[in-house]
Amino acid sequence: MLNSINRLLKRKKNPKVSVILPVYNEEPFLRQCMDSLVNQTLKDIEIICVDDGSTDKSLSILREYKKIDKRIRIITGEHKNAGTARNKGIDVATGKYLYFPDSDDYCQLNLLEKAYEEAEDKEADVTIFKSYSLNNVSNAITQCAFSLYLDKLPSKRPFSIDDIEGNFFRFIMGWAWDKLFLRDYIDSLKIRFQEQRTTNDMYFVYMSLINARKITTYNNELYTQRVCVDTSLSMTRYISGNCFYYALLEIKKSLINNNNWEKYECIFVDYAMHCCVSNYQFIDDSKELIRIIYDLGIVDAPKSWFSSNEEFDKCQLIIKQQYNKNEK
Repeated sequence: MLNSINRLLKRKKNPKVSVILPVYNEEPFLRQCMDSLVNQTLKDIEIICVDDGSTDKSLSILREYKKIDKRIRIITGEHKNAGTARNKGIDVATGKYLYFPDSDDYCQLNLLEKAYEEAEDKEADVTIFKSYSLNNVSNAITQCAFSLYLDKLPSKRPFSIDDIEGNFFRFIMGWAWDKLFLRDYIDSLKIRFQEQRTTNDMYFVYMSLINARKITTYNNELYTQRVCVDTSLSMTRYISGNCFYYALLEIKKSLINNNNWEKYECIFVDYAMHCCVSNYQFIDDSKELIRIIYDLGIVDAPKSWFSSNEEFDKCQLIIKQQYNKNEK
């Protein structure tokens, strides 16, 4: 009885949401991001900032905010990657839910309140919300329509992946910043972010979605993603062009180990083709690109597995071009 009371008291002391923010040389944008976090309408949160060996003034900025907000915790370490930083945050998080913004973006001030309320109402393992895109060059803000295809999802809430007709990989993006995760659920899966330079969240996100009993959505924009930043990971993907491949391999491995490969093989291969078409220009080695396409099962799959004829034709052209390069 006493142990049960102690557990209950401990749970009550824990914050509703743990915000885990990886930071690496984001001095130009970090204050806007931090302002959007410390001013959230949901006050019962902790903000875990993991500085990944920044060489600019990012760490100093974090320390400024920590002086005025006791909810902020700072973890430091040598530079590795955002996946490593996020995992460090998970290891010390105490909130009921986990949230992973990027430090060059910013949140609507009611993001955590609305996402938390939706998650609680639906008892959801994962809660997804809509977002905006901010063009860093033109300053234009538009709806990020491709981040969440609500018209492709079931009308009921909550739902599971198996309730979706079609390829869920294509309907829900594999990034973490537009999702709220139940911490106990993530712990039960024993999943973490891949510790690689880019695409470190794809495996984490899709494994959480595939295994979730209850997924829900909040159908308004709660987040603003900054795009067209020259130094961002998305704009420097050529430095680590095959990270998407390692993420897909890890997803495939998990599907096989959990006896889900037969169930999801065709939509996985379809999504793998989409990723290859989207990333092939970042891989200089033509032999490596051909190996990736073969390893992911794209070449041997029937055309009926692929949902985009345009992408299928482009993939065939890429294969032909790479073979021609190798012959020369």
